Amino acid sequence: MAATRGGKKKRARDPHPQEELAALEARVKAGLPPAVLLRGAEGYYRSRGARVVLAGASARGDEICRHDAKDPEFSLTRLLDDLIGGALFAGARSILVERADGLLKKGSRDHAPALVDAIRRRLESGQEGCVILGVDTLRADHALYKAIVAAGGVVVGCRRLWDSPPPWDPDPRRSELVQWLLARARERRVEIGPDEAVYLARAVGNDLSELEDRLESLRERGGRGLREIVQWDAGASPWDVAERLVDGDVARAAAGIEALFQGGFRGRDGTRTVDPVALINLL
Repeated sequence: MAATRGGKKKRARDPHPQEELAALEARVKAGLPPAVLLRGAEGYYRSRGARVVLAGASARGDEICRHDAKDPEFSLTRLLDDLIGGALFAGARSILVERADGLLKKGSRDHAPALVDAIRRRLESGQEGCVILGVDTLRADHALYKAIVAAGGVVVGCRRLWDSPPPWDPDPRRSELVQWLLARARERRVEIGPDEAVYLARAVGNDLSELEDRLESLRERGGRGLREIVQWDAGASPWDVAERLVDGDVARAAAGIEALFQGGFRGRDGTRTVDPVALINLL
C-alpha cells in the first residue's frame, strides 16, 4: 500500500529515508558496523542502503556473500554456512540477506529460527564483517532487532514516501513523492514542472524505481514526450484500467481514465478508438 499521511500524526515524525541514508553513509565512512538492518517497504532505499554498506565492505577488502530469500535458487543451508564460517580469501566476510521477512516471521512457512540464532551468535562473538539484512517490517521487540542494536549495529528506516501532501498544505505538488521526483529530475537534468511531476507520480504510482525509469526515458528523449510515456503507464487500454480499479489502485486507475479520455484507447485488434461512449461501456 502506498504511504500516506492519513491523519496519523506519528508518521509526520518519521525521518525521511534520504536522511537515514546520509546517516548510514557517515557511519560507514567512520567504520563498518557489525550489522545493518534496512527496515521498510521501499525497496528503492533498501537497495541503495545495501550498496552503501557493500561498497564500504569491498573497500575494506571483505569477502562479499549475497542472498535473496525470494530468489528461486535461495538456499538457507548456504546462508547459514556463510554466517557460521569465516572468510576463505579475505580477512572478513560481509553477508547481505535481502527480502528476509518470511525467514524471520513466526508462523510463516519459510520461518527459520536457525537464521536468528546464527546471526545472534555471529554478533555476540564479535566476528569481523557486517551482516546486512533487508526486510519490509521487523518489530523493535524482535530478538534479532534487539541483538543488532545491542551489538552496535545500525537500523535504517526505508519507509515509502508520502504520496499525499501534508494536511497543513494540501497542494498535491507538496507531497514527498512529488518533491522527490522533482529533485531527481533536476539531478538527471530532465526539465519537468511541478504539475507534470504530479501527473507522472499519479500515473506511475508510488514506485521510486519505476519513476526513475520514466525519468531516464524522458532524459533519452530530451525531456519530450511525457504525456505519451504517462498514457502508456497509466493504462492505454480500458482492460488495464479496470484491473487497477479491481485491485484498489485508485491513483493509477484515475490517471489511466484521464489518459484514456484524452488520447483514446487501443482495442484488442490494434486499432485506436476515441469514442467516449464506447469507452464508458467497456469500463
